[in-house]
Amino acid sequence: MLALGLRMEVAVVARFSGYDTNGDETDVTVSGSGSYLATADAYFSDNYSFRPFAGAGGGIYTLASADSNSDDISSGAKFGGMVRAGFEMRHFRVGLEYNFVPKSTFDSYDMNGDPAKLTSKNSYIGFKVGVCIGGGPR
Repeated sequence: MLALGLRMEVAVVARFSGYDTNGDETDVTVSGSGSYLATADAYFSDNYSFRPFAGAGGGIYTLASADSNSDDISSGAKFGGMVRAGFEMRHFRVGLEYNFVPKSTFDSYDMNGDPAKLTSKNSYIGFKVGVCIGGGPR
């Protein structure tokens, strides 16, 4: 059985953001990403008590970040994808996802205060536990 869907999600991440012009470590940068993906899941069993699945999706990831040491706020959108696998047991769903989001590059400073380009990896793993509403054995 194949299920088509739409995934809308928000993730928040805090990370080290680089060095300032004096070579001192800057505070943590807080980043957020939202995703809007068309998805497809293939179920490998019709047994409602336990149904393993695997799926994939593709769409838009919106990225935004703010540096706590300055007024720098950046945002953008990137096309990305996702693969996932898991199982459903009656009305409960458990899954593991890997989100493929392209890297971001931005201007910063190195330890000597010299201008430098930094690259931020945006891909991430997600562990999901949820409840299925509706459906059930017929």
